[in-house]
Amino acid sequence: VDNVTATNIANYTGLTTIASAILGVNMDTITLHLSTPLVSVQTYNLTINNVKDTAQNIMDSAQTFAVMYTTPVPNVIPNLVITEIMYNGPESGTDTTEFIEIYNNDTMSVNLSGYQMVQGVEYTFPSVTIDTNSYFVIALDSVKFNNFFGISAYQWASGSLKNSGEDIILVTNNGDTVDVVDYDDSGVWPTSPDGDGRSLTFCNPNLDNNNGANWSAAITYVDTNSVGDSIWANPGASCGVLPTPPSGDTIPPVVNNAKAISANTVEVYYSEAVGVSAENVVNYSGIGTISLAVRNTSNDVVTLTLNTALTDGEGNTLVVDNVKDTMGNEMANPQSISFIFNSSVASLVIDEIMYNDITDDDSLEYFEIVNNSTTAVNIGGYKVTEGVDYTFPANTIIQSYGYLVIAKDSALINTTFNITGTHQWTSGGLKNSGEDIEIQNTVGDVIDYVDYDDANPWPVEADGDGYALELHAYTDDNNDGANWFTFNAFFAIFHGDTIYGTPGRDNIYESIEENGSLKNIRIYPNPASDIVYVKGEQGVYIVKIYSISGSLVKEVEISNSNNSISIESLNSGIYMMMFVDEKTGGVGYRKLIIGN
Repeated sequence: VDNVTATNIANYTGLTTIASAILGVNMDTITLHLSTPLVSVQTYNLTINNVKDTAQNIMDSAQTFAVMYTTPVPNVIPNLVITEIMYNGPESGTDTTEFIEIYNNDTMSVNLSGYQMVQGVEYTFPSVTIDTNSYFVIALDSVKFNNFFGISAYQWASGSLKNSGEDIILVTNNGDTVDVVDYDDSGVWPTSPDGDGRSLTFCNPNLDNNNGANWSAAITYVDTNSVGDSIWANPGASCGVLPTPPSGDTIPPVVNNAKAISANTVEVYYSEAVGVSAENVVNYSGIGTISLAVRNTSNDVVTLTLNTALTDGEGNTLVVDNVKDTMGNEMANPQSISFIFNSSVASLVIDEIMYNDITDDDSLEYFEIVNNSTTAVNIGGYKVTEGVDYTFPANTIIQSYGYLVIAKDSALINTTFNITGTHQWTSGGLKNSGEDIEIQNTVGDVIDYVDYDDANPWPVEADGDGYALELHAYTDDNNDGANWFTFNAFFAIFHGDTIYGTPGRDNIYESIEENGSLKNIRIYPNPASDIVYVKGEQGVYIVKIYSISGSLVKEVEISNSNNSISIESLNSGIYMMMFVDEKTGGVGYRKLIIGN
């Protein structure tokens, strides 16, 4: 439209007083600035007349539009509280009893339509109303949950609750945070919910549910699972009350957990307050000579002082016997508790990540760590605390500059990449959108940490195209995406798809982008049997041929005048040819198939 007529405020009537009319850069939009604000929910009839276009064609007649402004209603965040978490059931493998309970601590009902769990697990709530003073439960497996607990639950879409603790975040349909709980399996948080069959319960919704001291282990007995493990929880209901037998307490104490907080100090966690017998050092054995046993103020934790220091990375088994509670009930049988202490800080580097492979269920997910030191290291007891859950077994040794691979499916990775020794993580998965991977020793020191992403400067080819992220050099900052690369050197075939990764091997390849003459190299015939020919631009190239296991099996120099390579000595199979331009140093790759 014409700037003169379109910005003449006299051509706009029916609103409150207009201060100015501003023409947009595309000359098809006018912004009217009003001296007096519009009244909310009142209809105004805006009339526009006498405006011309840039060819000076004037409007045939006036046009009128109904305009209404509504003052935005501030987002009201309801008082919904995460009140129960079952994050690590007693069963081995997948924790099928996992669930999260939400309590409506508000004065009115809340429709959860569009609300989301955005961390911990992923779930978008349907149009369902949670009444005041009522509960809503979501679970890892709603069918198994209903069969065991006898109540209904909704099933979350993806993810699982980490055994080592993590954030659980609930947001509204507008993205406003409703509640956040950063639960843990140590410190002031109850430890028995970490694998002993009890849920975490938050009994007073008016307290701070990020303070572990305000949580407790469930005391409501439900049933035993299929392998005889007892489960205590109260999903969809308020916290239970511990019954008192008519004749008083007759239940003996149980050791819930034991952990080393230093090389000479072990803490023993009991299910209840224990008596003076818990300070008798003869009641503890299996971990060398104990010089002192001291109860805490609540008498449910005993700190043991050892004469001989524990060895980093080795397994330990503490045996506890003859301890009585404060009512005189003695342990029925000795208990053995295994743990690993490791305060070492090894020079480990996370140097390869396959987070979104070409399979539908990301079954080829893995990451690799390298021991970037001149001596072997024992990482027994180290934990992967972010990204996935895994604790390295006692006496896990990585040789100097050696590799260790941790995967979603260790057997599949070993078979696919023709390697051995892959470890399989306990639970969780690597998010396709990026996340943290963190490794800690048993005293909480961070050994290495990577916050990978699927966007620039991180190589985007790794997000679903079969490529692994590779770190250029172990001395590089592995939290800088610019120090990672993808490559076009295959190492595996999975269901007909090419996989570009080198788990358990050196990251010897360059960027996926090839430079100059390397882009035009062609090999023929392919498949070949005795001779393969190379066609490319003028130059001299070093050619290295690698087997699918990563072994260098042949190296030759070729040029335009000598472009044939004898492969008679090589067995049938799939190989990778690496080309290095002697003049530019550029690198390129081609897949070679050798047949009979």
